Amino acid sequence: MPEDIISGDGNIPVDIDIAVEAGNWPDEASLTRLVDRAVKAAFAEIGVAGRSELSLVFSDDAPIQVLNAGWRGQ
Repeated sequence: MPEDIISGDGNIPVDIDIAVEAGNWPDEASLTRLVDRAVKAAFAEIGVAGRSELSLVFSDDAPIQVLNAGWRGQ
């Protein structure tokens, strides 16, 4: 679900893609609001300049363990 939001200073477009792959997460609208607030706060704090892209995957432990094992070569 790609979203286009503006950072805390109102000037920086951010393309955000949110994927829910596993787990018991809030509905899409709630996640979008949460991510919007977090990104605005983070970008305002660090002073991001220019267009940005952010991808977030919401999951549970099992898929993350598989991903980590793959990166560690196990």
